[in-house]
Amino acid sequence: MMTTITLAIICLVFVSVLISFALRRRAVTSHIQGPTRPSFWLGHEWVLRHQDDAGGLELQWYRRYGSVVRIAGCFGQTALLVSDAKALEHILQGSPPTAFPKTGDHTRMLQLAFGPGVLSTEGLIHQRQRRVLNPAFSETQLRQLLELFQSSSTELINLLEQKVDSEPTIVNILDWTSRASLEMIGIASFRYAFGAISGAESELLHALHRVIGEMRLYASQLEILYASLWRFLPRSVLRILELFPSKENAHFARFRQTCERVAHSIFTEVLSSTDAEKYTDGVKKDVVGVLAAASTSNDPKKEMQIEEILAQMATFIFAGHDTSAGAVAWVLYELALHPEDQERVRSEVLVASKQKTLAGQKFDATDYDSMPYLNAVIKESLTLLESLRLHPFAHSLPRIAEHDDVLPLAEPIVDVNGKILSEVAIQKGQVLITSLLNYNRSENVWGSDAQLWRPSRFFETEKSINIGVYANLLSFSAGNRSCIGWRYGVMSMQVLTAAFLESFNLEPLDSVEICHAPMQVSSFPAVRGKFQEGPQVPLLLSKRTATG
Repeated sequence: MMTTITLAIICLVFVSVLISFALRRRAVTSHIQGPTRPSFWLGHEWVLRHQDDAGGLELQWYRRYGSVVRIAGCFGQTALLVSDAKALEHILQGSPPTAFPKTGDHTRMLQLAFGPGVLSTEGLIHQRQRRVLNPAFSETQLRQLLELFQSSSTELINLLEQKVDSEPTIVNILDWTSRASLEMIGIASFRYAFGAISGAESELLHALHRVIGEMRLYASQLEILYASLWRFLPRSVLRILELFPSKENAHFARFRQTCERVAHSIFTEVLSSTDAEKYTDGVKKDVVGVLAAASTSNDPKKEMQIEEILAQMATFIFAGHDTSAGAVAWVLYELALHPEDQERVRSEVLVASKQKTLAGQKFDATDYDSMPYLNAVIKESLTLLESLRLHPFAHSLPRIAEHDDVLPLAEPIVDVNGKILSEVAIQKGQVLITSLLNYNRSENVWGSDAQLWRPSRFFETEKSINIGVYANLLSFSAGNRSCIGWRYGVMSMQVLTAAFLESFNLEPLDSVEICHAPMQVSSFPAVRGKFQEGPQVPLLLSKRTATG
C-alpha cells in the first residue's frame, strides 16, 4: 500500500500533462456559469465529499446557476453538473447507448469492489452479461418469488413484535430492514439462507457492514487526487499506478475477496446439489439458475466465466442489500413524520388484507400494485442511494463523452455573457456529473413544491419527458445502464412497508433528524451530527391495536 509521500510524488509527476489537458477542456466550457474554483488541485471534489448533507451543494448550484453548471475537478479539470431532464434523457438513454460510458475512476472503483460484473463492464461485454441475467429479473420470475419475500417479512415482524412487546420502543429501523433485505436477496436469488433476520453470525454480513463503514470514511486529499487520475491518464500509465493501491482501494479489494469467497461456496453448493441439472439446463430462472446455465453454455453470447459469475453474485448481494434496506427505512421515516399519510397507507393495506383473508388468500403482486397510496409514498420517497423521489439510491452518476456532442436543454440556461442557451456543446472527453438528486427535485419537472413531501403528485398528469424505468424517476437510472433489479427493489419495498404498517405505529424521535450522509456518489441515512455512529434510522415503534 502506498505511503503518503509516494502518493504525493506520483500525483505530481503527471501534473504538467493534466494542466495542458485541463486548459484545452476549460476553453470549451468557460462560458457556462458555475461556482468559483476553490483549489486547482482538488477543485470542488473535496467539498463535495465532505458536505454535511449529501447532494446539498449540488442543489444550491442548480438553483443559482441553472440546469447545467460548470464545476471544478482535480488538477484543473472541469466537469459539467447536469440536472436538465432533456439533457439527462440524451445522456442516459440516447443513441448510441455507449456514447456516455462511466468515467474511469468510477468504473475502477466498481471493479475493485465487485469484479467484472454488470455494474462495471461496458460495451459488448455488458450487453452479453445483461442478456444472460435479464430472465432472472423479469416480471414473471419476480412474481414467482413473492411468497419468499413475504416469508422473510413475516419472520422479521415476528421478531420485532417480541422486541417491542407492550411498550413503545426505540428501534433502529435500518438495522432490521438490512437484515430482511439480505435474507431476501439470499433466498430469492441464490436459494441460500444467510440467517440474517435471526441474527446468525455471517462473514458476509460483517463484510457488508465493514465496507459500508469504510466507504463512509472521508477520503484524504491525496486519495481523491489519486482516484481522479483514472479519468484522464492512458491505460499504459495507469498500470504503473495500480502497483501502488490506496487505502480506499484496499477496502474495496477486501470486500470483493470476502464476497467472492462466499459466492463461490454458494455457487459450488448449487452445482453439486441434486437439482443441479435443473440449473445448468436453464429450467430454474432465478439469478443463480441463469448463472449456472451460463457457466456450462457453449454459446459465446450466453456464456460467463467463473470470474464474471462471482462478480454478478457480489454485485447483487451488495446492491440488493444496501439499496433496498435504505429505501424502506426512508419510506418508514417519512411516514413517521407524516402520520396522516401513514394512516392512509395503513388503511389501504388493512382493507386489502381483510378482503384477502376472507377469501382465504394471500397478497399477490397485483394486490400490491393496486394499492395507489402505498405506491405513491414509495415513489415520493425515492429521491436521494437509497427512498425514491426525495431519497434516491445514488445522488449522481459520473459519465464521460465518447465524442463531440450537443446536449439539448428543457430548461434554458444563461451563460456568463448573459446569453440564453437552449443547448450546450461538449467536447470528446468531457466529464458529466448527471445529478439524479437535482432532477428528482426539479420544480420544472415536479412542480413548485418539488422540495416538499406530497405523494399525491403521482396521481397528476404524466410528465412531458419520459425518462427512467420507474415513475419518471431517475432513482434506478435510465437506458441500457438502468438498474436491472428495479422491479425486485420495488417489490421488496411494497412487501416490507405493508408488513410494518399492518403491525406497528411509527413515530419520529424528538430532536432527531435523519439526513443523507455523503458516501462518494452515493449516501446513507444517518442522524444529523452523529455520522460517526454510522447508518441508522431510529424510530419509536408501538404495536398496532385492533382499533389503531
